Amino acid sequence: MQVHFTTGNPALGADHLHRGSIHLTQAPQSLAERDYGQALPDANLRRATVALVGVPSRFVPTDVVELLAPFRNSVREIRIFRHAEPPRLPPSLCIVTIACSSKQNATEIYARLHGTTHREEHKLAMAFVQQVEWQSRPAPPPDGLCVVCLDRLDVSYHVVLTTACDHSFHAACLGRWSDAPCPVCRYLHASLASQATHCATCALGSEEQKSSDERRDLWVCVVCGFAGCSAGNPQESSHIRDHYDQTKHAYAVSVTSQLVWDFSGRNYVHRLVMDGESVDAADAQEHRKLEGLALEYTQLLRSQLARQRDVYEQRLAARAGGVVDAAAEARVADLRAEVRALERRAARDRKRLEATESDLKFLEEVSSALEGDAAAREADARNAEAELEKAKSDADRLARALEAKLDVAMRRLEAGDDVAPPPAPAAPVAKSIKCVATGKLFPTMAAAQAYAAKTGRTDFEESTEECVPEPPPEDPEDDELYK
Repeated sequence: MQVHFTTGNPALGADHLHRGSIHLTQAPQSLAERDYGQALPDANLRRATVALVGVPSRFVPTDVVELLAPFRNSVREIRIFRHAEPPRLPPSLCIVTIACSSKQNATEIYARLHGTTHREEHKLAMAFVQQVEWQSRPAPPPDGLCVVCLDRLDVSYHVVLTTACDHSFHAACLGRWSDAPCPVCRYLHASLASQATHCATCALGSEEQKSSDERRDLWVCVVCGFAGCSAGNPQESSHIRDHYDQTKHAYAVSVTSQLVWDFSGRNYVHRLVMDGESVDAADAQEHRKLEGLALEYTQLLRSQLARQRDVYEQRLAARAGGVVDAAAEARVADLRAEVRALERRAARDRKRLEATESDLKFLEEVSSALEGDAAAREADARNAEAELEKAKSDADRLARALEAKLDVAMRRLEAGDDVAPPPAPAAPVAKSIKCVATGKLFPTMAAAQAYAAKTGRTDFEESTEECVPEPPPEDPEDDELYK
C-alpha cells in the first residue's frame, strides 16, 4: 500500500513543506476496515521500521511517546507525517514511523501493538515500512541540539522524535511538553483538523466551502476525530449529526469558530459562549492568546521540574548503588573515553616534560662550566694586569734613568765636555741564588740546579743576601770515637 504524506509548518509557506509517499506492507485496504491479517510474511522479518497508520492528531505526540515508552530501549527514531489522501485518510489523521534498533525489535513491536486498543477508543493499525519516497527535496534529518534540554540529538543514546513540522527533539523531553505548541515554530498538532479537514462522508473541504453556493461548516468529533459537515446548526440533519446518532459521541468542534457543540445538551459548551451567542471575536482571540501563554508557561515549568526530579533520582540511585539507566551508562562510557584520551594526552605531556627537564639539566651543566671558565679567565686577567703594572713600573724606572743620562749629556754639551758626569750609583751585586717558592739561598748556580732537579722547583732569582754555608752533618762514627 502507498500512503501520501506532507510535512512542515504550513504557516511558514509552501517552501517549508515536504511531500512524499510511504510504501507499506500488510497495510489496511480501507480506513474503516483495519484488517492487516494475522499471518506475518517472512519478508517483513527483514524490515526494521514499522508504522502506525490513521493516528488521530490529538494523540500526537504525547500519546505516541506514552504508547512507545515500554519499547524505549528498542526504538531509535520516531517521525510523524500528515496524511494527504482525503477523504479516506484526511489530514486530521497522521502516520507515525518507528525506526527500531533491530529487525527483531520491530517484529516484537508489531506483534504487541497491532490490533490493540489505545485509551479504550482507538484501535491501533500497524504496518511495516518498505520504502519512503520524497517527491521533491527530503526533510532535514535530525541533527543539532534538543531545544528543551540543550543536549545533542543522538539516536545511539536517546529516542529522537521528529514532529510533523520537521523539528526534532528527545522523545522524553517532548513528552513532558504535553499538548503545547512546537517549542521551535509554535506548530500545534492538535489543530491539524482545523488546518485542512475534509468531511469523511462527502469529502467537502475548505476549498469546496469557498466555491459552494450552500454554506456548510466542518465539524470534528472531539472523541474520535471524525470530520463531518453541516449546514449551519449541527443539531439538524447533517453528516456530523449522523455520526453522533451512530456513535453517541456528543461533542464536536467547529473548524472555523473553534467552538464546541454538545449534541446531548443542544448548545455550545465553550465558556466564552452564553445563551448561544458568542462574545466579541477580538476578546475571544485575546483570551485564547492568554490561555496559550499560560499553558506554555505551565508546560515549561512542569518539564523543568520533571527534569530536575529525574536528575536527582539518578544521583540518588547512583549513591545507593542502584541500576543506572541506559542514558547514564552511555554518559559514563563517554566520560570514560574522555578520561582515556586525557590520560594519553597526559602521558605525551609527561614525555615532553622529561625531555625538557633533560635539556634544562644539560644547559645548567654548560652554564656551570662556562662560569668556571669565566673564573679562570678572570684570574688570568688579574695576573695579566699585575704583569702590566710591573712592566709599567720597570718602564718608569728605565725612563728616569734615561732622563738622568740625557740630562748629563745635555749639560756636557752645554759645558763643552768640561763638566764631568755625576758618579753613577753602584749597582747591586748578586751574592746568592734564591728559590722564590721556599726562600732558600744557594751559593752557586750548580747548587740551585741540583735543588731544582730534586724538588721540581723552577722559579729562582738572584739575591743580594749572602748565603751562609750549612754545617756538615755529624758522623756517628766520630761520636763513638770521641766517647
